[in-house]
Amino acid sequence: MMSCFIGWTGDRSSLCMMSCFIGWTGETLCLAGDSAGGNLMISTALRAASFGIQIPDGIMAAYPVVLVRYTPSPARILALMDPLLPVGIMMRCLAGQ
Repeated sequence: MMSCFIGWTGDRSSLCMMSCFIGWTGETLCLAGDSAGGNLMISTALRAASFGIQIPDGIMAAYPVVLVRYTPSPARILALMDPLLPVGIMMRCLAGQ
C-alpha cells in the first residue's frame, strides 16, 4: 500500500512533506471511494492482502459494483431501453467477449 502511495506522490520527500502537512503518521490507513472508486478501493485492498503488504484499516465503499452477472431484475429491464448503452454491447460485456 505504501509503495503504491509513494509511487503516486512521486518520491519519499513528497510523502514526508504531505504527511507532515496533513498530520498523517502512516500508522492507520483508510480507503474511500464511491461507485467505480469503491470497487477500486476494494480491489486494491484485496491485491494488497494477496501480496502481503499493509492492508487498510478501513474501507468506505459507497455503492460499488462488486457482482456483475446476468440475472433478470428491474434494472436489467430498464437497461433494455438505455440509449447510451445498447443491449447488444452490454450482453457482449457480460458474456466476456
